[in-house]
Amino acid sequence: NVYVLRCLWGPSIKDRKKVEEEFEYYKKSGIKLWLYEYWGTYNQGMPWNVTHMISWEAKLLKSVNGFGMRVESATQYANSGLTNYVGAKLLWNPQLNTDSLVQVFIEGYYGKAAPLIRRYLDGLEALPKPSLRIAEHVDTHWLTDSFLEKADRLWRDAETVVADDTGRAYNVRMGRLSIVYTRLMRKLKRLEKSVWLCEMPVSNAEREEMAGEIEWIRQRMKEAHRPISFSEYESH
Repeated sequence: NVYVLRCLWGPSIKDRKKVEEEFEYYKKSGIKLWLYEYWGTYNQGMPWNVTHMISWEAKLLKSVNGFGMRVESATQYANSGLTNYVGAKLLWNPQLNTDSLVQVFIEGYYGKAAPLIRRYLDGLEALPKPSLRIAEHVDTHWLTDSFLEKADRLWRDAETVVADDTGRAYNVRMGRLSIVYTRLMRKLKRLEKSVWLCEMPVSNAEREEMAGEIEWIRQRMKEAHRPISFSEYESH
């Protein structure tokens, strides 16, 4: 018996047909296939949504009588609960409708804030993305400042909508972490590249905004039910 462990990282694949042909070869050769996959990015906890990738991989694995899938999914807080739920459902039944599963999850997990989170997810899906890397940088060009600003407004509005629902308010705050942290790290990274020709490279307003974001993140770390990890290498 021959088993092949294949680390795929679906978002980076540009030619799915080539992968499907490779897997069909394994099937015809009697090789048992096991996937090793990442359902999130491992740099700065950025807000990826890979549910449609999971759908494709689940169907592909079933079509070649795959042995199973080992998954890493932890740090992209805006979507980790979503991808884990959808992924688990699809691994049981790859024919389930991905969009319907997403809707069931956000309605149950975010309650009255679900329409706002849906707008965030739809906006993220609509961004013109190239293939993704596992450790994408915070200043990746396709994740625009304007989108992150709009996303943060949606998550802030979502907090307000569920303010009287303790459990779902917590879920929203934890989900917003990816957005706030990515925006903050992007600002700090750009400051590192600035040429300091004056005593104050940022305005007082910008300084106060970043201080507020740092304090907001610190408060989320204090209330979190588990250690918060923003990368594969650091927990807080």
